[in-house]
Amino acid sequence: MLTTSDLPAQNDFSIGDLKISPSRRLVEGPAGKHNVEPIFMRVFLRLLAAEGQVVTRRELFEECWGGASVGDDSLNRAIAGVRQIARAVGSTAIELETIPRTGYVLRRNITEAGPHGPGAPMEEAAAAALDCWRIGLPVADLDAIRALDRALAEEPGDARGWGLKALLLRKAVEYAKPDQSAELLQACEAAIRRALSINPAQSDALSARAGVMPMFGDWKAARGRLLGVLELDPGHVPARHDLAMLEMMTGRPSAARPIIAELIEADPLAATFYYKRMYHLWNFGEVEELERVAMRALQLWPRHPGIWLARYWTLLFTGRGGQALRLVDDERMRPPLPQPMVDLLHGVAAVQERPVSDEECERLAERASAMVARGPAIAVAALMALLSLGDTRRALDLAYAYYLGRGSAATPIWTGPEDARVSDQFRRITQFLFLPCAQDLRALPEFAGLCRDLGFSAYWEATGLTPDFCDEARRLPARRDGQSAA
Repeated sequence: MLTTSDLPAQNDFSIGDLKISPSRRLVEGPAGKHNVEPIFMRVFLRLLAAEGQVVTRRELFEECWGGASVGDDSLNRAIAGVRQIARAVGSTAIELETIPRTGYVLRRNITEAGPHGPGAPMEEAAAAALDCWRIGLPVADLDAIRALDRALAEEPGDARGWGLKALLLRKAVEYAKPDQSAELLQACEAAIRRALSINPAQSDALSARAGVMPMFGDWKAARGRLLGVLELDPGHVPARHDLAMLEMMTGRPSAARPIIAELIEADPLAATFYYKRMYHLWNFGEVEELERVAMRALQLWPRHPGIWLARYWTLLFTGRGGQALRLVDDERMRPPLPQPMVDLLHGVAAVQERPVSDEECERLAERASAMVARGPAIAVAALMALLSLGDTRRALDLAYAYYLGRGSAATPIWTGPEDARVSDQFRRITQFLFLPCAQDLRALPEFAGLCRDLGFSAYWEATGLTPDFCDEARRLPARRDGQSAA
């Protein structure tokens, strides 16, 4: 069910000459702009998501009103509002058909020229593709890919268009449903080949080729691929971003930090950089700057899942459990999360706010451990929860289950209905092992074995790189208040 509070997290998109901004509840077309009521936008998005299939009246009642007791007049008014979405701005890009006694079908008319339609400048579709990448939401943006397809139908020799399509398809491979992944991977490979056949140095295609293989466990090869892209194009933003992610995932936030800082300085409205910046500031105990960056990020993207979770964890682990508790309990500003994850986040934040018994902490730790098999995002939340409770032994066991599938339960590869959709969660992220909250975990003798099994030890030896936690000059802060232990 898509609620009104979910709208701010939705990407802007276009259909022909019709531009739709769910977050602002605004549509634009040849005749101007039109504000859309929240329920009209929700019904419109539900009909659009059906991809030309019939949506029954019952489905609309259940999924747009949550099964609440509303009459036919409410639905009829919403349908009239959906019809007005395109009509009010002079667009014919969509058509809503009534199926008598059944429901409705929303069809796209894409034969007309428009900003993303045939004959449109490639720059418009390219800008939409880059905006999708910059926002960094955990979704496969098929509308942006279709917009590029329409532009490429008119300009099939545009290497950058094919490269951007490959870049978006690479993201789609990561976040699409399992039954779509193989097909999207084939399409990504085809777009890469097409771009490079036109321009062998096309940076977006090279970056997509470097990143379509998961970094996890392939650290040295992934680094080599990214450095190869940057050797040809030192300023390429997606490749620089991915290199920063690789540095974070292999225990070198000191190397990632300046990259992300430079990217934010060059593009201060790209959401995908901000939560990485928040983790970097936490790493180095710069709590005042962390607060400033977090507040700015939440003002701009209040329900972005990556930003919201970075805010929650940095509050929790810098001694501000009360603020973390208020954040998780504010349903209006919380991104869509499964209830078991919400309950866990509430529980570990509440521990900092009131005295709890050893038995209560034990029950909470057991609940966290049991979440390992629910999905990747919940498994990461459970790992962090155990670290907040000081239960490093269970955290180590959960790490083996999440990363390597060992133990009595293993984390599934793909997200499911019980899991959350969170940026950067679906390819076994390891950067949390190197945050300040994991210092006691790193102090366990068995942590060296985990590093060996994850391929870190071989990577560090082969590259001559030293992780920050082994370098006294870059020792991570130890205290919960975020200040340096030194």
